[in-house]
Amino acid sequence: MPAGIGYFEAGSTRLCAVDECAILSPRLAETFAKLRMLVASGKALLAIDEIEAFVDAADEKILLNLSSERLTDSPEVIAANLRAALPGVESILLQDRRADKFELFGPGYLSYMAGGANFRVGHLSFFQVNRFLIDELVEP
Repeated sequence: MPAGIGYFEAGSTRLCAVDECAILSPRLAETFAKLRMLVASGKALLAIDEIEAFVDAADEKILLNLSSERLTDSPEVIAANLRAALPGVESILLQDRRADKFELFGPGYLSYMAGGANFRVGHLSFFQVNRFLIDELVEP
């Protein structure tokens, strides 16, 4: 499978590469650009099959979920390399699918202020990613 960053097409494992997204926060756009460079260079992410990212409302702290069939380094080394390459990474959840094991580096959640409330968004939880709609969606 070719390296790239994007979304899987509906009902498939075929990658639909995405170079830019109108609703993406500036911090995530910067993060994905750096991830593209890491993927292209083969450094630190060579065996990472899937990445999910989330950013807090202040567009400062990042939560990363990574999944792999085969880790090329220890989870600690991968997490350290990601933290060094990506500013703002607060928490990393690394899944080794072959070993059926998760490793957590960081608090495991981000705080997200929306609609006057503070939400705790964890690694495997769902939260609206369209930052332009969140306040409207959480209003009573």
